[in-house]
This record gives sequence, structure tokens and C-alpha cells, in this order.
Amino acid sequence: MVRHDVPGRRRAQELSVHLRGHAFLFERKCARTYDASAGLRLLLIFLALEGVIGPRLSLLSWLQLPLPPFWL
Repeated sequence: MVRHDVPGRRRAQELSVHLRGHAFLFERKCARTYDASAGLRLLLIFLALEGVIGPRLSLLSWLQLPLPPFWL
């Protein structure tokens, strides 16, 4: 749909934004800062998952059952 009421400069600016999006040239945003507690929570989640999933995989090999596919 073409809008005729938009000035030429604005239309060119919108096109520029569109083309920058195709080239992944987005505006920079400030990086978030996280507390140390967030890192600790991620570490605890990782350790819990390793504790749940890790032994299951070794148990399967110990019982000589096929391992699940890697993508699972």
C-alpha cells in the first residue's frame, strides 16, 4: 500500500530503516546488567539438570539400552 500523504524524506527514512533491517544493522541498545544472584541461580539450575539427566544417561548405557538421540 502506498501512502501519498507522507513527505518524501519520511518515506526515504522508513525505507532506510527497512533496508538496515535486512542487513541486521539495528540500533544499539544498552546491555542488561544482572545481579550475582542471577548467575548463582543459573549455576544451580545447571547443576540440578546435570544431576537429573546425567545419571539417567549413564544408567541407560549400564543397562545396555540405546541412548536417546542427541537432539532430544
